[in-house]
Amino acid sequence: MRSAESWGLIAGFSADRPIPGLSELAAVGDQWAPVHRLMGWHTHLEWEIYLQIAGSTQRSSESASYPMTPGDVFIAAPHARHRVVNRGSGKEHNGFIRCRLEPVFRRQPGLAPLWRFTSCKHLPAAGVVTALFQLLMREVTLDQQFRLHGARCALDALVIEVSRLLAGQPARIIAPLPEPVVRARELIDSDCARPWPLRELAKAVQVSSSHLLALCRLHLGAAPHRYQLQQRIIRAQYLLAHSDESISGIAHELGFSSSQHFARTFRSLAGATARAYRQGARGGAPGPVSLVVAPAGDLKPHLGRPRSPRRRHGPSASP
Repeated sequence: MRSAESWGLIAGFSADRPIPGLSELAAVGDQWAPVHRLMGWHTHLEWEIYLQIAGSTQRSSESASYPMTPGDVFIAAPHARHRVVNRGSGKEHNGFIRCRLEPVFRRQPGLAPLWRFTSCKHLPAAGVVTALFQLLMREVTLDQQFRLHGARCALDALVIEVSRLLAGQPARIIAPLPEPVVRARELIDSDCARPWPLRELAKAVQVSSSHLLALCRLHLGAAPHRYQLQQRIIRAQYLLAHSDESISGIAHELGFSSSQHFARTFRSLAGATARAYRQGARGGAPGPVSLVVAPAGDLKPHLGRPRSPRRRHGPSASP
């Protein structure tokens, strides 16, 4: 794996052939780039899928230019010329994979017709692709049991989701959840760093603010703002465990108003400081922290293994 410093990056890594036995995955990267680091015209032998995670960039092909905002996907077909024109202001966070798709098509029949193009495509608001990319990066960066199988499944899931975006057919809700709740959750999950005032979120899913608040508390166990904070902290846990980005940089990327606000929220929801979580996730002490969401919407912090219930003294409490 190549570190950030060797490529003039702020943080992150890239790796060629990261998974032995998964030859179709040619390269991966998860990186934070400074505003001045551009990329001229280039091509690849494999398909390249870029994911804009935070910040903004302007990518272009030979025929068009594409503004990239968080959650957007840019696909470059093999031998298609493309470049990064600018990176907006400040730093930006992106991920990429380069892969041969023929093995994926053999495992997942029916996808190939959607990939019969030879240029570049821009897919805005790519939704859960970010979570699937994180899953693949987890398999790449951790030496664990069933690593090859996990990486193959994660790659297939990512390609399947991008194929759905290429198909352009809206999903039909079949879960026993009200449509406004599903849509609101999708909007938050697709870019949890974006501010979502209740009134704006309710307008986007076409219900009143009070009705959306009641629905989310009933079906998600939390108000939309609380749910969004949960998603930000889950995302922060991934970044703390799998990146070398600074804690203040993570706070900024996830939309917190200050490092102090992030620190208070992380400790409240995860039960430990961000620094302690990073130590635990990388093999130090204390153990890793995970979020456990109770049915009532309260977050129970667990440090390492779940703690045994404390023995009460005196008369027992009523259930």
